[in-house]
Amino acid sequence: MSKFILLACIVLFLVPSAADARSQSAQLAVDVNGGKWKSVRLKNLPRNALVKVTLRSNRAVTVTLMNAIQYRLYPALQRPLFHSTVRDKLSFSVKIPSTGHYYLVFDNRSGSRTVQLDVKVHGASGIDAMLLKKKLPKQKPERIEITLSRLGTELNKLFLFDPFPITARTCGNGGAFSGPDGIVLCREFVNKISATMGSREKATSVILFTLLHEVGHNLLQQWGYPFYDNEGIADEFATVLIILLGQKERLSAMTEFFLTNPTSNEVIAKAFRGDRHPLSIQRARNILQWMKDTERLRRWQTIFVPHMQTAVLEKLTSTSPALFELALIERELAIRKHLRM
Repeated sequence: MSKFILLACIVLFLVPSAADARSQSAQLAVDVNGGKWKSVRLKNLPRNALVKVTLRSNRAVTVTLMNAIQYRLYPALQRPLFHSTVRDKLSFSVKIPSTGHYYLVFDNRSGSRTVQLDVKVHGASGIDAMLLKKKLPKQKPERIEITLSRLGTELNKLFLFDPFPITARTCGNGGAFSGPDGIVLCREFVNKISATMGSREKATSVILFTLLHEVGHNLLQQWGYPFYDNEGIADEFATVLIILLGQKERLSAMTEFFLTNPTSNEVIAKAFRGDRHPLSIQRARNILQWMKDTERLRRWQTIFVPHMQTAVLEKLTSTSPALFELALIERELAIRKHLRM
């Protein structure tokens, strides 16, 4: 089902791209004899990274930034990324057009005396690249609210329920929680997850699972399920929903991260209120077990089917997902048709 892709994209807007930021710096002292040239290789620069170079020189020297193909042809030059002459000091920034090795070339072939250079190179991607430009956009609180509102709208296209607010706010030390006033996602939790997970995609998976966990609490209570406040049941709800929507790989990657990064797991656990919600190693193991237990997952169809939107059920009759019995869906559709008559 393609709905989940939209849900994931919606949640992706919540995650600061700092999780994808990469930043490296180097400081070099380079001496170039008269009549010679030297180069410095900048290895494996990612596409769209920003490279900032600051130079100080005791004499005039030519500096050029080029890609690997241009370097092999040097000193023949055709449209390098940057080309200029340094006199005393120079600073420039270049956006990298494609992933690969790049070269800084210091050319003193026209000089007769040694040139001494102090070189600082700072390469950055993601939000760090914006910092180099001093154009860091601020995430507006109202943008988060709009994003969460859209998430609620998409869920309402899947299930029948009385809408409840999904909001973000500063909690002091929280993670996410649900109650009579709906679901609250703490901004501190979003920031902590983004800084810990190592990539925006992984952070998105954790935040989405957390939100669906809370959605499980609220929907199961509305639907009269007796164990709606059980944390394990809410985890199972989120697991089944993610699998149902065709994102099993996302769930596997998330649980694998927690099982192989116990230190990160401890950091994230502290971002939650108390110990209610941390995706602990044991919880990750539970999710992996549920993913393999097809019969356990199929039992959820008796809860989901009566509360799915009619349009979704009609679509399921043609796609025949593994977690649902066609007879159960058709019976529910027949009941609804009869009630409309």
